[in-house]
Amino acid sequence: MPGRPADTSPERRRPAAPQQLLLRTVSTLVMAPLALLSAWYGGWWFAAPLAAIGLYGIFEWNRMAGVSSPAILIISGAALAAGCWVLINMSGLMGLAVLAACAALTGLLALRRGPAVWPPAGLIYLGGAVLSLLWIRETQGPLATFWVLFLVWASDIGAYITGSLLGGPKLAPRLSPSKTWSGLIGGSFTAALVSAVFGVLAGLGGAVELGAAGLILACWSQLGDIVESTIKRRFKVKDSGRLIPGHGGVLDRIDSLAFTAPLIAIALYLSGWLGASLYG
Repeated sequence: MPGRPADTSPERRRPAAPQQLLLRTVSTLVMAPLALLSAWYGGWWFAAPLAAIGLYGIFEWNRMAGVSSPAILIISGAALAAGCWVLINMSGLMGLAVLAACAALTGLLALRRGPAVWPPAGLIYLGGAVLSLLWIRETQGPLATFWVLFLVWASDIGAYITGSLLGGPKLAPRLSPSKTWSGLIGGSFTAALVSAVFGVLAGLGGAVELGAAGLILACWSQLGDIVESTIKRRFKVKDSGRLIPGHGGVLDRIDSLAFTAPLIAIALYLSGWLGASLYG
């Protein structure tokens, strides 16, 4: 009788939890200071690495979708660079207009190769996140940008540690089997605490308002993680790539931030617009 074949599924090949946590920690200790340093200097010191990360994320997105057109990748890179330049030198809305026009062009090119939805969707998703984070830095300053980063990182780290230690009922077993309710709760309260403490120290607002914002945004960021997991399951891949040890690909690392930064940017823009309309 033949023996049972070895289980070579992605879950089986994953490192053990302590090794996974060590890899994540080392990667974070390398990447986080670089991200904070570039955000502190702002301008192209921040825009250039953001655009590069966004472009690599678009490459992973299109690869998952089976799109391998160099022309689409070139247009996406040009869209990110042009969008950042327009945002820095003109306005954020015009930067978004450049992004939308280039996204439409990638969709037209993709029509010749199959479903046209994925390349423009990836460009809007990741390009919108890049421009949102850059807009926050350019209009609100470095401390507000740090607050966004710390909030998302706290949510991710708190959810990972709490979920790994406590386990329990799954949050969305069909979409993201590793997510648990304990992870969501732990990540949300960790983000609320970090948001309140850092925000108050940075003079960004009151503790109650910042804590509530951290709680809400942490839930939203976890939704971003689940959405990316759903897309990966759609294309039957475990990770978007292997670029970052312990995390996988760029998309695996920035999914929560890519979901959260646009929401924060929209909220800040609308609050400023409403304030100018009502009291200007």
